[in-house]
Amino acid sequence: MQDASRNTDLYFIVEQLYPRDGLLPSLGEIGPSVMQVYRTVYELTVKQDIFLDGERISAGNTTLWQSFKYLAGGKITVTDSPGPQCLYKLAYSGSEVITVPLAGFESDRLSLLSKKSVFTPTLFNFGHDPVKNISLYGRGGLSFFMEDGGQEAPVAAARYNRRTGELRVITSRSELSKLMSTAAASCKQQ
Repeated sequence: MQDASRNTDLYFIVEQLYPRDGLLPSLGEIGPSVMQVYRTVYELTVKQDIFLDGERISAGNTTLWQSFKYLAGGKITVTDSPGPQCLYKLAYSGSEVITVPLAGFESDRLSLLSKKSVFTPTLFNFGHDPVKNISLYGRGGLSFFMEDGGQEAPVAAARYNRRTGELRVITSRSELSKLMSTAAASCKQQ
């Protein structure tokens, strides 16, 4: 049995870009392009308490007697924890590799060489992406920001409310941190 939580339909998406074509040969602006998009999705949840026959139990630390009562048909009740117990859960962490055999080359005859293909290696991915239809990389009007004077990897972040469909683009790590803490502090009021 695992800890209980209730989804708030509020997600924070962070994507980082890592170019992987540094060792591939190119001719000026024309050449192969390989980009790794590392994606992390955090889900805001409300912590809940679990009760077995009216007695509060700890989901990760049940006794043999509690397990027996549960298997014998004991009544399970789940309620929101008292206080502002909102937590972030890592819903998904993984990457996509986007390749173009000849980036910067446009031709009707050789369109296959300039076609973008996406490969998602599932070996190192964690979880299931609950908002896979919302992508930041390749989205028009969205800028990636770079911290540490441009030395860090380019990052894009957004807050997505699945209930309303609102996507708010975040422009810095400090704004991301502030929005996440504000959302966690007020999540039970929603």
